[in-house]
Amino acid sequence: ITLSLVGDTALIAGEKAKATPNPDGEVIVRFNGGGENNKVFIGEKNTLEILIANPVELQSMSLGFGFITEAKGFKIVEGYGEINGTADGAKGIAKDHVKAAEAFNMGGVLLNDQSLPNQFLIGGISNPGPRFPKSDEPRVVFSMQIEIPANAKPAKSGFCIDNIYVPPGGSWEFNDGHNEYVPLFNGRTNASSRQPSAPSACFDLVKR
Repeated sequence: ITLSLVGDTALIAGEKAKATPNPDGEVIVRFNGGGENNKVFIGEKNTLEILIANPVELQSMSLGFGFITEAKGFKIVEGYGEINGTADGAKGIAKDHVKAAEAFNMGGVLLNDQSLPNQFLIGGISNPGPRFPKSDEPRVVFSMQIEIPANAKPAKSGFCIDNIYVPPGGSWEFNDGHNEYVPLFNGRTNASSRQPSAPSACFDLVKR
Protein backbone atom coordinates (compact mmCIF):
# COMPACT_ATOMS: atom_id res chain seq x y z
CA ILE A 1 0.00 0.00 0.00
CA THR A 2 1.27 3.45 -0.93
CA LEU A 3 0.15 6.41 1.16
CA SER A 4 -0.42 9.66 -0.78
CA LEU A 5 -3.20 12.28 -0.82
CA VAL A 6 -6.03 13.82 -2.95
CA GLY A 7 -9.83 13.17 -3.06
CA ASP A 8 -13.46 14.13 -3.64
CA THR A 9 -16.36 14.91 -1.28
CA ALA A 10 -20.15 14.48 -0.65
CA LEU A 11 -22.67 15.27 2.10
CA ILE A 12 -24.97 13.54 4.61
CA ALA A 13 -25.61 13.30 8.37
CA GLY A 14 -23.39 11.28 10.73
CA GLU A 15 -24.39 8.41 12.99
CA LYS A 16 -23.22 7.30 16.41
CA ALA A 17 -21.03 4.28 17.08
CA LYS A 18 -22.67 0.86 17.16
CA ALA A 19 -21.70 -2.78 16.81
CA THR A 20 -21.43 -3.89 13.18
CA PRO A 21 -22.10 -7.37 11.80
CA ASN A 22 -20.66 -6.35 8.43
CA PRO A 23 -17.84 -8.74 7.42
CA ASP A 24 -15.89 -5.87 5.86
CA GLY A 25 -15.84 -3.93 9.12
CA GLU A 26 -16.71 -0.29 9.66
CA VAL A 27 -15.18 3.12 10.19
CA ILE A 28 -17.11 5.68 12.23
CA VAL A 29 -16.28 9.33 12.83
CA ARG A 30 -17.67 11.41 15.67
CA PHE A 31 -16.80 14.52 17.63
CA ASN A 32 -16.18 15.14 21.32
CA GLY A 33 -17.14 11.67 22.53
CA GLY A 34 -20.44 11.57 20.63
CA GLY A 35 -23.88 11.90 22.20
CA GLU A 36 -25.03 15.44 22.88
CA ASN A 37 -21.52 16.73 22.14
CA ASN A 38 -21.39 15.13 18.69
CA LYS A 39 -21.12 18.52 17.03
CA VAL A 40 -18.41 21.04 16.21
CA PHE A 41 -18.08 24.00 18.56
CA ILE A 42 -17.07 27.41 17.22
CA GLY A 43 -14.03 29.01 18.82
CA GLU A 44 -12.92 25.74 20.41
CA LYS A 45 -10.66 22.73 19.90
CA ASN A 46 -12.89 19.80 18.94
CA THR A 47 -11.75 16.19 19.23
CA LEU A 48 -12.41 14.12 16.11
CA GLU A 49 -12.50 10.41 16.93
CA ILE A 50 -12.04 7.64 14.37
CA LEU A 51 -13.66 4.40 15.53
CA ILE A 52 -12.85 1.14 13.80
CA ALA A 53 -14.45 -2.31 13.84
CA ASN A 54 -12.50 -4.99 11.98
CA PRO A 55 -13.75 -8.60 12.24
CA VAL A 56 -10.35 -10.04 11.21
CA GLU A 57 -6.75 -9.30 12.17
CA LEU A 58 -5.24 -6.82 9.73
CA GLN A 59 -1.91 -6.68 8.00
CA SER A 60 -2.63 -3.20 6.69
CA MET A 61 -5.18 -0.42 6.57
CA SER A 62 -5.50 2.68 4.43
CA LEU A 63 -8.15 5.31 5.22
CA GLY A 64 -8.53 8.70 3.56
CA PHE A 65 -10.66 11.55 4.88
CA GLY A 66 -11.70 14.90 3.44
CA PHE A 67 -13.15 17.89 5.30
CA ILE A 68 -15.92 20.06 3.84
CA THR A 69 -16.91 23.19 5.74
CA GLU A 70 -17.60 26.89 5.41
CA ALA A 71 -15.65 27.53 8.62
CA LYS A 72 -12.72 29.10 6.84
CA GLY A 73 -9.42 29.12 8.69
CA PHE A 74 -10.00 25.95 10.73
CA LYS A 75 -6.80 24.12 11.61
CA ILE A 76 -5.49 20.81 12.86
CA VAL A 77 -3.97 21.20 16.34
CA GLU A 78 -0.31 20.22 16.64
CA GLY A 79 1.09 18.75 19.85
CA TYR A 80 -2.10 16.80 20.62
CA GLY A 81 -0.82 13.26 20.10
CA GLU A 82 2.25 11.22 19.23
CA ILE A 83 1.61 10.71 15.48
CA ASN A 84 3.51 13.08 13.21
CA GLY A 85 2.82 13.84 9.57
CA THR A 86 4.88 11.94 6.99
CA ALA A 87 4.82 14.54 4.20
CA ASP A 88 4.96 18.07 5.61
CA GLY A 89 6.12 16.94 9.06
CA ALA A 90 3.30 18.36 11.17
CA LYS A 91 4.07 17.46 14.79
CA GLY A 92 1.79 15.47 17.07
CA ILE A 93 -1.36 15.84 14.98
CA ALA A 94 -3.04 12.56 15.91
CA LYS A 95 -3.29 10.20 18.86
CA ASP A 96 -2.98 6.40 18.78
CA HIS A 97 -5.43 4.91 21.30
CA VAL A 98 -4.79 1.17 20.76
CA LYS A 99 -1.01 0.92 20.19
CA ALA A 100 -1.55 0.63 16.45
CA ALA A 101 2.02 1.80 15.92
CA GLU A 102 3.25 -1.42 17.54
CA ALA A 103 1.03 -3.56 15.33
CA PHE A 104 2.01 -1.69 12.17
CA ASN A 105 5.72 -2.38 12.55
CA MET A 106 6.67 -1.21 9.05
CA GLY A 107 7.09 2.43 10.01
CA GLY A 108 4.33 2.71 12.61
CA VAL A 109 1.16 4.68 11.93
CA LEU A 110 1.60 6.62 8.70
CA LEU A 111 -0.31 9.90 8.37
CA ASN A 112 0.06 11.80 5.12
CA ASP A 113 -0.42 15.46 6.00
CA GLN A 114 0.41 16.87 2.57
CA SER A 115 -3.05 18.36 2.02
CA LEU A 116 -4.01 19.27 5.58
CA PRO A 117 -6.15 20.90 6.82
CA ASN A 118 -8.47 19.79 3.99
CA GLN A 119 -7.58 16.10 3.60
CA PHE A 120 -5.42 13.40 5.13
CA LEU A 121 -4.62 9.70 4.81
CA ILE A 122 -3.88 7.42 7.75
CA GLY A 123 -2.90 3.76 7.96
CA GLY A 124 -0.06 1.33 8.36
CA ILE A 125 1.50 -1.98 7.37
CA SER A 126 2.73 -4.94 9.40
CA ASN A 127 5.17 -7.72 8.54
CA PRO A 128 5.15 -10.67 8.78
CA GLY A 129 1.45 -11.36 8.64
CA PRO A 130 -1.50 -9.58 10.25
CA ARG A 131 -0.75 -7.96 13.59
CA PHE A 132 -3.50 -5.36 14.13
CA PRO A 133 -6.00 -7.09 16.47
CA LYS A 134 -9.58 -7.72 15.42
CA SER A 135 -12.58 -6.14 17.12
CA ASP A 136 -16.24 -6.67 16.26
CA GLU A 137 -17.14 -3.62 18.33
CA PRO A 138 -16.16 -0.16 17.06
CA ARG A 139 -13.51 1.35 19.32
CA VAL A 140 -11.60 4.63 19.17
CA VAL A 141 -8.36 3.92 17.31
CA PHE A 142 -7.22 7.40 16.27
CA SER A 143 -8.17 10.94 17.17
CA MET A 144 -7.10 14.49 16.36
CA GLN A 145 -8.19 17.97 17.35
CA ILE A 146 -9.67 20.54 15.02
CA GLU A 147 -9.79 24.19 16.06
CA ILE A 148 -12.62 26.31 14.64
CA PRO A 149 -12.14 30.11 14.42
CA ALA A 150 -14.26 32.21 16.77
CA ASN A 151 -15.70 34.18 13.83
CA ALA A 152 -17.16 31.12 12.10
CA LYS A 153 -20.91 31.20 11.59
CA PRO A 154 -23.23 28.52 13.04
CA ALA A 155 -24.62 26.16 10.42
CA LYS A 156 -26.72 23.01 10.37
CA SER A 157 -24.52 20.18 9.10
CA GLY A 158 -21.81 22.82 8.79
CA PHE A 159 -18.80 20.52 9.15
CA CYS A 160 -18.63 17.35 7.04
CA ILE A 161 -16.16 14.50 6.76
CA ASP A 162 -15.99 12.31 3.66
CA ASN A 163 -14.28 8.95 3.13
CA ILE A 164 -12.07 9.30 0.08
CA TYR A 165 -9.79 7.38 -2.29
CA VAL A 166 -6.33 8.89 -2.42
CA PRO A 167 -4.53 8.40 -5.75
CA PRO A 168 -2.33 6.69 -6.66
CA GLY A 169 -2.37 4.00 -3.96
CA GLY A 170 -4.46 5.20 -1.04
CA SER A 171 -7.39 2.81 -1.28
CA TRP A 172 -10.17 2.85 1.34
CA GLU A 173 -9.47 -0.62 2.69
CA PHE A 174 -8.52 -3.13 5.33
CA ASN A 175 -6.31 -6.07 4.29
CA ASP A 176 -5.42 -9.27 6.14
CA GLY A 177 -2.65 -10.21 3.72
CA HIS A 178 -4.95 -12.40 1.64
CA ASN A 179 -8.18 -10.44 1.21
CA GLU A 180 -9.21 -6.83 0.75
CA TYR A 181 -12.10 -5.51 2.86
CA VAL A 182 -13.98 -2.32 2.05
CA PRO A 183 -15.30 -1.01 5.38
CA LEU A 184 -18.59 0.79 5.86
CA PHE A 185 -18.43 4.49 6.65
CA ASN A 186 -20.82 5.55 9.42
CA GLY A 187 -23.16 2.70 8.57
CA ARG A 188 -23.17 3.21 4.79
CA THR A 189 -21.63 0.84 2.24
CA ASN A 190 -18.92 1.74 -0.28
CA ALA A 191 -18.86 0.66 -3.92
CA SER A 192 -15.19 -0.35 -3.81
CA SER A 193 -11.86 0.52 -2.21
CA ARG A 194 -11.16 2.87 -5.13
CA GLN A 195 -14.69 4.27 -5.13
CA PRO A 196 -15.63 4.85 -1.50
CA SER A 197 -19.12 6.01 -2.37
CA ALA A 198 -20.64 6.24 1.12
CA PRO A 199 -21.91 9.78 1.74
CA SER A 200 -20.17 12.15 4.11
CA ALA A 201 -20.90 12.41 7.81
CA CYS A 202 -22.00 15.95 8.71
CA PHE A 203 -22.10 17.68 12.05
CA ASP A 204 -23.72 20.89 13.22
CA LEU A 205 -21.42 23.89 13.60
CA VAL A 206 -22.54 25.63 16.80
CA LYS A 207 -21.66 28.08 19.55
CA ARG A 208 -21.99 27.05 23.17
